[in-house]
Amino acid sequence: MGVRKVASSPLRRAATTLLALVVALASVPGLGASGEAGELRVLHITDVHLDLQYEAGSNALCARPPCCRPPSSRKGQRKLAEGVGTDEKAVSGAPVRPEKPKMVENDDSVAGKLGSRNCDSPLALLQSALSAARSVDPDIVVWTGDTLPHRSDKDGTEPGAGREEALRVLANATGAFRTALSGYFDESGLDPEPLRGRVFPVLGNHDFRPAHTDPGPGRRAWLTGSLADGPWGDLLGSDEARRTFTHGGFYKAPVRARGMGSGAYVIGLNTEVCHVRNYHAFGDETSAEEQLRWLRLTLTDLRADGGKAILIGHIPPGLWSGCWGEYSEEYENIVGSFEDVVAAQLYGHHHSGSLRVLHGADGEGAASGVAYVTPSLTPFRNQLPSFRVYTVSLGGGGEGTAGEGTPSPAAPPVTKFTQYFLDLSKYRAPSEADVVAWYVSYTAPDSLGIPDLAPKTWRLVADRLLSNKTIRDDYVRLEANGREGAFMGTERQLLTLPCGMRHVGNSGLMECAKQNEEQFKRDYTGKEHTYVLTTMFSFDVLMDEFCTSLEGFLPSDCAITESPFVG
Repeated sequence: MGVRKVASSPLRRAATTLLALVVALASVPGLGASGEAGELRVLHITDVHLDLQYEAGSNALCARPPCCRPPSSRKGQRKLAEGVGTDEKAVSGAPVRPEKPKMVENDDSVAGKLGSRNCDSPLALLQSALSAARSVDPDIVVWTGDTLPHRSDKDGTEPGAGREEALRVLANATGAFRTALSGYFDESGLDPEPLRGRVFPVLGNHDFRPAHTDPGPGRRAWLTGSLADGPWGDLLGSDEARRTFTHGGFYKAPVRARGMGSGAYVIGLNTEVCHVRNYHAFGDETSAEEQLRWLRLTLTDLRADGGKAILIGHIPPGLWSGCWGEYSEEYENIVGSFEDVVAAQLYGHHHSGSLRVLHGADGEGAASGVAYVTPSLTPFRNQLPSFRVYTVSLGGGGEGTAGEGTPSPAAPPVTKFTQYFLDLSKYRAPSEADVVAWYVSYTAPDSLGIPDLAPKTWRLVADRLLSNKTIRDDYVRLEANGREGAFMGTERQLLTLPCGMRHVGNSGLMECAKQNEEQFKRDYTGKEHTYVLTTMFSFDVLMDEFCTSLEGFLPSDCAITESPFVG
């Protein structure tokens, strides 16, 4: 496996167009290059969606994607897509396995060994990405959730349905990281915990069972407690990190990068507490408020110690991203107050790459931070598998203030990032002798013709995307590695993408997009209706009367339990 610095022609065209249209930003006063003190190279892998049932050579054009699974594992989805053909016995429910088609170059109807565009990731794809990532020499790895495959939660309503399988997938994925990276971080083989302080995971909305459903303290422990006591125990590191992760899905862990002293920490957040599809977050804000209080206290302690923080999570802030406005506004307020402490913010979830510009401590005024969104590893819905490497400067000090009278960094903490991708069409049936090459998609700021990655520079880029559809379309194509139609979202979401990039807070977002909160929730979920019943009944009444019939809920989720956080 390896990395090659050659972009495909669609990518070159998109980058060239952006360069020509955005290059004027280089002349804006106050925008300049950054320093190189204390740099950290951060590999970011997100939205793996590992499918352990993926079968190379199986049908990749099923009626209800994700596909690429043997017919016996796809309840109610055995009928093949039109034009591929059907098997009468399979449609009737008889346990018949059709003969495997032969894998042919550029044949999208057959599951390739490394993945297919209608399918989630085979284990071979994750192994390939991690093998290639070693060659770009990262200092640490952040792994931001949605490790489980896309699936329906209608195939089981008993307590615990699907949970054992979820833990098995997470354990297998963790094993892949260990196999690929343990020797990389500890060539001597003497470190009993080589990934501690070097690989940092968080949970995504698809990692819960049922998906999108985090019922809160105690009732989430089947997932968080099992991971903290098992495959993620050494990754979390300390007893304190394991305790907070078990309770709330969040933690703080020190970075152990080679050749770097102490003082840098990764703060992992549980973004399911703000997810608009998590009914529990809608009815009870306790978990969200608790996490934000913990985040503020943690950043306060880091400031007192002169430390730096890399914030990681799955769902980016902002209602456009699917995170409740009240949570996002308070998150923006906190991060704006600790601009001198927060060195980077890395998120996933949208499968397509993008970013969110955050503003000052009051959510207004000058841009003060950037939350980066890395595209997915899974090729599901026409994406090319991707990962990024960010260069984060841990130096600081300079003129200006960053909330509460604290000096702000002289340069943007994230000074560079490079996006890599795999062209699946080239590796439908690779042999063991084949060298699978991951290509450089683009590098920021160079490929964009902008002088740096400062928040105010990105704000100007977002302004250009809002005012010029050509620039917006080229930007989306570039983020999707040149793939047409690979934006992971609804059409209305695509239209309001620049607003989502420019505004995390509700008021600015709604004013920019000329939409209200209800419309944003509908666009995000792709539904014609959202929480209409709440206009007639209180949430408590709805939960009491309808909880057991709500899609994706287990009976155990409907029981009200208390598990107060101590300390």
